[in-house]
Amino acid sequence: MDEIEKLFGEIEGLHHEIASIKSIISGQRAFQHPQGLKKSLVELSTLAWKLKVMEGFTERLNKLAQAIKIHLEESARWRSQLQKLYQLIEVSIQITSIDSLLKKALDLLKDLTQADRILLVILDPAAKAPRLELNWVRNPAKMPSVSWKAIYTAIGKKALSGEPILIPDTLKAPDFGKLCSKGVKSLLLVPIMVKEHLMGLVYLDNLSQEGAFSGEEQEFVGAMAFVLGTKLEINRLSNELKQSLYELAKAQVIKEQEELEKDYIRALFSRFVSPAVAERLASDPSVLRLGGQRQEISILFADIRGFTALSQGLPPEKLVETLNEYLSLAAEAILEEEGTIDKFMGDAVMAFFNAPYPQEDHVFRAVKAALRIVKKVEELHKRESLKLYFGVGINMGEAVVGNIGTSMQMNYTAIGDCVNIAKRLQEMAGPGQILISARVYEEIKDRAVARALPPLTIMGRTTRELVYELIDLLDTAE
Repeated sequence: MDEIEKLFGEIEGLHHEIASIKSIISGQRAFQHPQGLKKSLVELSTLAWKLKVMEGFTERLNKLAQAIKIHLEESARWRSQLQKLYQLIEVSIQITSIDSLLKKALDLLKDLTQADRILLVILDPAAKAPRLELNWVRNPAKMPSVSWKAIYTAIGKKALSGEPILIPDTLKAPDFGKLCSKGVKSLLLVPIMVKEHLMGLVYLDNLSQEGAFSGEEQEFVGAMAFVLGTKLEINRLSNELKQSLYELAKAQVIKEQEELEKDYIRALFSRFVSPAVAERLASDPSVLRLGGQRQEISILFADIRGFTALSQGLPPEKLVETLNEYLSLAAEAILEEEGTIDKFMGDAVMAFFNAPYPQEDHVFRAVKAALRIVKKVEELHKRESLKLYFGVGINMGEAVVGNIGTSMQMNYTAIGDCVNIAKRLQEMAGPGQILISARVYEEIKDRAVARALPPLTIMGRTTRELVYELIDLLDTAE
């Protein structure tokens, strides 16, 4: 720009020199006698013609310089706009708040345009409705009273096309008659688009002059709208990503908690039920809720005979070792038939079948578990000199099965009269003997060998009960 100003100065000086020469020539023509100066006049005429040519040249040069100046001014204005746009892009990168970015955009629009009013409207994707983010008025005292919603109603549908709208004169635009009646002379509307979806709009108007906004300003505001739209989309995707990550993390935590619960249930119940049942319990812990339900089960009690007397002659360490060895045999036999170990009671064990999951052959499973106990003890006797035996009692019937206790501590157990009878049968059984009730016998008589005993009086019962001694399974039995 300094070089252009210098050029203007030189051209202006040349103009002055030409004017001065013209003045001298005119003076000489007026005071010299024509008869004696014919030759001089010819030379002066030639000089005047050359000066006229120079004058035309300088005029064209001046026009060219003016055009260059205008072009450079426009270039400077574009550079300024590009610098401002770059600042907006920098802000959009550095900050996460869309509010701060919108305020920066508003400041730029105020500085670079002749707008009397600026509206920045964002469409809320959740509510599917427009939301005014910023509303700026240059001179509120002179601004006609009109709500932003009225303006949006007048222009909102036109923004759906996705194309900017530049109205130099609202009087010549019938579609904008409502705004014209409110004093709007010219306006510029630029939609904020992302992938052909309307995200919002930038609205500028002027109340004092037509043609207040140029095509260049339209392009600048369009570039600004692109930056805003990109930031809105980034924020939307970021929020979706955060929500997805939150849901994923939440699901992962829930999954980990469920796995911990399953591991706990497996660890807890693997000592009392078969691995298959423990896995089913881990998959569906709801069956372990506090409380119980009435159902038919088969109950098995097994007690080590003579252990009390034996305990008086053995060191405590050997006593515990022996007790664990025999109870482990009983537990293995029960779990092999997928029974549920209720509890260990000193030198005895209680178990039941058909809970927590149904078993169609639960009576037969209980019988096989009892015979397994006897056989395992016989195998142990081949290796150990100390020989102990189990007395076993089996009954079937309805009982309440479930978690008994409190939410802090509970036991999965069975309660009922049928449980008491099984316990009494176990107490009456001799070493190595398995006593079963009449109900159990009726269920397995076609698959087992049993011997009827004389009716026995069972503690707590008013009548004598039929009792059978289980001998073995038939060869055809599974």
